[in-house]
Amino acid sequence: MNTIDNSDFNWDELLTRITMNNVVPVIGQGLYCVLTSGNKKILLYQHLFEELAKDMGLPPPEQTNHAFSEVVSQYLKKTKDYLRLGRLLRQNLASLYPIEANPLLKLARIRPFSMFINTTYDHFLEHTLNSVRNYHTEVLHHTYREKRTDRVTSELLKLLEDYQSSLLFHIYGSTAITINPAYTEKDILETVVNFQKDVEMDPKNPLFQALKEKSLLFIGCGYDDWLFRFFIRTFANEPYQASSERVTWKFIGDDFAGSFKFDKLACFLKAYDSDVFYNNDGEDFVDLLFDKMNDQYPEHIIPEDEFPETAFISFHGGNRKSAIRLVSHLREDGIKVWLDQRAMKPGDRVDETILKAIDKCQVFIPLVSEKARQLQREKDNGLRYHIREWEWAYSENVKRNTPRYIIPVKIDDTDWMYDPFKDMTFFKIPGGNRKGHYEKLRDRLLEIQK
Repeated sequence: MNTIDNSDFNWDELLTRITMNNVVPVIGQGLYCVLTSGNKKILLYQHLFEELAKDMGLPPPEQTNHAFSEVVSQYLKKTKDYLRLGRLLRQNLASLYPIEANPLLKLARIRPFSMFINTTYDHFLEHTLNSVRNYHTEVLHHTYREKRTDRVTSELLKLLEDYQSSLLFHIYGSTAITINPAYTEKDILETVVNFQKDVEMDPKNPLFQALKEKSLLFIGCGYDDWLFRFFIRTFANEPYQASSERVTWKFIGDDFAGSFKFDKLACFLKAYDSDVFYNNDGEDFVDLLFDKMNDQYPEHIIPEDEFPETAFISFHGGNRKSAIRLVSHLREDGIKVWLDQRAMKPGDRVDETILKAIDKCQVFIPLVSEKARQLQREKDNGLRYHIREWEWAYSENVKRNTPRYIIPVKIDDTDWMYDPFKDMTFFKIPGGNRKGHYEKLRDRLLEIQK
């Protein structure tokens, strides 16, 4: 099998177009690597099709290239139940979370990527964008059964250009919002065909106009030869013709060597001199892209200290294990949490970093316990560090009259409550475990985080 010399990849052109907010990433299954409950690293959709095959009592397919669609097709032939399939997928997704420093996180940190086309069905990219960016992510979907592209307005596109919003477009639907996503190869093909029809019937649609004017960056899509050609042709919305003037470019960072018909696909892309492609896996491509952007255009990378958070967890040092346990569960469930794990000494001031973090978070969660009650004050009658955080959060809430939420959480059987919080609704979560009112707290935070 022939390979492509990656030294030919035009990084300068791609980076320049990204800084001009001219590139739309098209994200595929190859970028979704997760940790299972057994701490095993695996591609998300490989794990999902293995679980589906297990549910049917069948061995997983030997060929993993887009095997998820094949297994889903078998599942639907057997059950004819999209709703059951959706429930099963959601149950599996709930127990998984992305690896640290995953490709989605790196893409989300590249500020000029304001519009994403997603070819998967999960919530991970949406949650990743919301964990990195301080502004709202609009989530839309378009399948052959449902059309939601009419919600894309010129006003929204202006917000995207100004980095005041993000757009995540699920081309095949998702398990969260769509009743019947396009899971099977037949449904995928029908969706792409109908998308092209929608473009032809409504060429002035702002989304279609934006896609026509911008360059496309395909990463980790991993389709077979014929489907990938059709997919690229549809989204490019232009005939493949050799031209001396390139209006839009199509950049491809993918593992073509994993395709059965790589040679034909490579020839197809190269014949019209209209695509630049990098022959390696998508994760490797994103690593290089992020490093090059960070080296050459660091102002376009969102720094970690700008990441937004939903909840600030405040606790007494003696409750550190319970705090870490609660934070771990909340993060696994997709909630953004700020936790300061530094060991504070008596008399330490609540520094500016902590105050900024408290102000930035939408929710302030004090962990109430008997130990926190007993140790409210130092020997010199000064307030303990955790009480000073609580005092600050409460006074700022009153002073600003903002919709800040203070949600006290009791982590033991204490009857005590910090006096300013006495009239507030609290949750009881013993030891920070998934017990008591944990699910109620989680659901409330997820609702606030939307």
